[in-house]
Amino acid sequence: MPPSRNRARPAPLVSTEWLEANLASPKLRIVDVSVEPGVYERGHVPRAQNVLWHTDL
Repeated sequence: MPPSRNRARPAPLVSTEWLEANLASPKLRIVDVSVEPGVYERGHVPRAQNVLWHTDL
C-alpha cells in the first residue's frame, strides 16, 4: 500500500500560546494584516511580514 499523501496541515491561525512556543522556528512564517493603517509600524510580532490588505491582497 503506498504512503498516504493526506498529511495533517497546520492551521493558518494559531493561539498566542502556540505562537510564543514556536516563535524561534525557522519554518514559521508570520503575516501581519490589519485594516487600520499604521498598526504594523506601531508594533508587531518579531519577524512578522506586513501585508497591506487593500493593495497586496
